[in-house]
Amino acid sequence: MMQTNTLIAVLQEKEANLPDHPVFTFLVDGEEEAVTLTYREFGRQARAIGAELARRQLKGERVLLLLPHGLDYIAAFFGCLLAGAVAVPAYPPRNNHHLGRLNVIVQDAGARLFIADSATIQGIRKMDESFLELPGLAIEEVKPAPAGWQGPEMGPEDIAYLQYTSGSTSAPKGVVVHHKNVLHNALAVNNASRMDLTQKLVTWAPIYHDMGLVFGMLAPFVGGTQVVFMASSHFIQKPLRWLNAISRHRATVTFAPNFAYNLCVEKIREEDCLGLDLSSLRLAVLGAEPVRLSTMIHFHEKFHPYGLEMDALCPCYGLAESTLFVSYTPWRRPLSRENNAYRYHPSFLEPGKKQKTSLLEGPAVPAEAYHKCLVSNGVPGVPGSEIAIVKPDTLQICREMEEGEIWISHTDSIPSGYWNKAEATAQTFKAAIAGQPGKYYLRTGDLGFLCQGELFITGRAKDLVIIRGRNFYPQDIEYVVETANPALASHSCAAFSIDIDEEERLAVAQEVRRENWKNLDVEQAFDDIRRAVAEEFEIAVHLIVLLLPMSLPKTSSGKIQRQLTKKLLLENGLKELARWESPHREVYEEAPGGVFSPDRQSIQAWLVRKIAEKAEVPPESVNATDEVRQYPLESIEAMAMAEELSVLLGIRVSADAFWALPSIEALAEFLAEKYEAAQNA
Repeated sequence: MMQTNTLIAVLQEKEANLPDHPVFTFLVDGEEEAVTLTYREFGRQARAIGAELARRQLKGERVLLLLPHGLDYIAAFFGCLLAGAVAVPAYPPRNNHHLGRLNVIVQDAGARLFIADSATIQGIRKMDESFLELPGLAIEEVKPAPAGWQGPEMGPEDIAYLQYTSGSTSAPKGVVVHHKNVLHNALAVNNASRMDLTQKLVTWAPIYHDMGLVFGMLAPFVGGTQVVFMASSHFIQKPLRWLNAISRHRATVTFAPNFAYNLCVEKIREEDCLGLDLSSLRLAVLGAEPVRLSTMIHFHEKFHPYGLEMDALCPCYGLAESTLFVSYTPWRRPLSRENNAYRYHPSFLEPGKKQKTSLLEGPAVPAEAYHKCLVSNGVPGVPGSEIAIVKPDTLQICREMEEGEIWISHTDSIPSGYWNKAEATAQTFKAAIAGQPGKYYLRTGDLGFLCQGELFITGRAKDLVIIRGRNFYPQDIEYVVETANPALASHSCAAFSIDIDEEERLAVAQEVRRENWKNLDVEQAFDDIRRAVAEEFEIAVHLIVLLLPMSLPKTSSGKIQRQLTKKLLLENGLKELARWESPHREVYEEAPGGVFSPDRQSIQAWLVRKIAEKAEVPPESVNATDEVRQYPLESIEAMAMAEELSVLLGIRVSADAFWALPSIEALAEFLAEKYEAAQNA
């Protein structure tokens, strides 16, 4: 009997026993146009890529994946596994800034090849000729594998892929995930979520992200659960597509970061929900960022009329350093052995209380107090795993409900460490609790406590900034801020997130140079910072505080004290020179009389108004000759504008056009010409 101890063995077992079972369905347009692969068809496609990589003698070498979101991406990932190459999931760069960050990963991993489609390869070559040094494989040019080709034999200790954490100016860290790690973690996900052949999962999460890869692709693949997925941009442009896909395909499982559930509440109108049926959904995981009580309650209130039950909502906790999965909301006692009988029991903790409150009984706190409550992230979900709360300074175990750092005991789900970073590996993956010699733990860098056996997360010890489910190293943001304007001091910026209306927003505190503080052009400095952060990271700054020279809190060795800076900021204890805070967004009229004309001038005027609205600047300050990226827009906002234009013009507008064209007026002209061509077709 075949021993399924690698993902390759799983593929072979599924091809042999379930050749015609559908495994992946990609919604090409995010809605009805779909392409489905069975295990047999998928294996054939993956084996073709694997054979080409083997022909190039890439066993043991790192291969960068830069394909668009779709079936080719996951096939290329398995192609790497079949060839014995080490996959490095990433995403196609949209501009030179993205390419710069990508080059850092290429250098760190020592990548020998990247796989992309022809359009991406051409785009990369145009952006950066130095990328010519790294060979590219166009997915369209891959030929079928020779008959009977199987690839080298791989074992559970072999490396499957490197999962890179965020990083641009700072050194990125690639988590080394072995076959045994991903298989062990995928089986744990399946056990906790009850995913099997009878289930169906809908997702839009990026495949290059650990949650999208493991929960969205690999765990269902192992369990035989069909995955129906769409590009992330399709969801961002129109959140209703996610819920419609769940309804249309009768999905039983889905997952997303907290912000996505909020986005559905904010953007989906009651009249959009005609025919929506979420009654099949028995599991909706919330993860990847702090889970909010208000999010769960409001999402349930809005979509309960369409069949959503509260016990389908399941907060979870995980991180790339544990492959993915760590904890999940515990099950309710099953009423029967039917699949749908397994439901979840979400709970939360009110301030000052030592007993959890069940969300199934309805919140016992007023809406204005939701933000003071902590949502449970549940119980350990990996067999044999223990969650310990440890005092970071003494390395001793904390008492019940005492805050400390979250540590995870070693199991086969814990990777071996970071790629070529021995010191960081020892610090993070080889931690030991005082009095427990020889037993190793993973230090997560997150803060929390245990209450009645369940994990509650309170913050981040490692200063990671999480905005809309995306992770950013603060030092990356700080470097971009302090180099945005010559009057700003070097190594004197603190970046962190703050809670605004129960959403994480970015705040920065930046010192001004000693020779510039008396004659500083404050508005120019604010504008430079906003634009630089938006262009580099595609996120907006909510709060900027310019500080007097030598006043930013630092340690005696010169390290930035971010948490202390945040505390002083919230208490008005910093020596501020000037402050800018994002105002409440003003809604501008579409056009005089509410009429929209599809000509260049009307489209340009619409773009200027919308960019001003989303960048939170006066419309008169937006210059049509500027590039869109010069304004502090998040990528999610560009996608939303693209969707609005698609509806207004009756043509498909891609968010990529916002970044690709040289100016707002060029974008308007392009869209007007595209509209006219569609009318004359």
